[in-house]
Amino acid sequence: MTKVVTPPRTPDDLYRAQFRDLILSLAPTSIVDIGCGSGRLLGSLCDAVPVRIGVEPAAAAREIAAGVASAVHDAPAEALPLSDNAVDLAVMTFVPHHCRDWPQALSEAMRVATRGVLVLDQWFDPSLPSQVLARHYDGWKKAIDRRGGMIHFDTFSAAGLAKPLLGRTDVSLSLGSWLHLVTLDPAVVRAEAAAHLAKPSATEDDEGELQIMLTAMDRIGMTDDGAVWMQALKV
Repeated sequence: MTKVVTPPRTPDDLYRAQFRDLILSLAPTSIVDIGCGSGRLLGSLCDAVPVRIGVEPAAAAREIAAGVASAVHDAPAEALPLSDNAVDLAVMTFVPHHCRDWPQALSEAMRVATRGVLVLDQWFDPSLPSQVLARHYDGWKKAIDRRGGMIHFDTFSAAGLAKPLLGRTDVSLSLGSWLHLVTLDPAVVRAEAAAHLAKPSATEDDEGELQIMLTAMDRIGMTDDGAVWMQALKV
């Protein structure tokens, strides 16, 4: 008999599962997943949400997502091709730090959703040195990516995610964070960092900054990122 070995769930897997549970707690009959990628979340909701619309600007990912979505549209988060109140909920998973204009993207999500918006994104706990270092390293990678033309911004705090909605009396906000603390393998970090340094957009200053971070990692460790979530429901 062949023994099937199930790989351990990563922090990312856990955050996505918790976010899915948050969505299902609202029992939506229709959703739009903005920045749906290849449809991972949409696929996990096939048995629970009848209408599942994806929005994704990357053609290759859209083609895959089409297999689990009711429809998939080619559009940026800042200009959704949906009418007002087209779905129950709008959701975004690890999308805000890829948006050119987060307030506009959030405004569009609120526009197309009858009930409101749920958001999940990267987060680092500022109270832990290993997390502060991980956030510095994450920002280092993203700076190289941006110079190469990618839309890849720094992470938001919970307050940063919610800022465009603060002061609105027609929205009820709930915010929180999740952190499953896992120490990153130094060899994996070094290999990933080397790949970033090999990009044409990397500079000698990037290499010097990296060496400082790697020295700190050997001393205090570096831990995987957590997640911040926001629920913004219309009242």
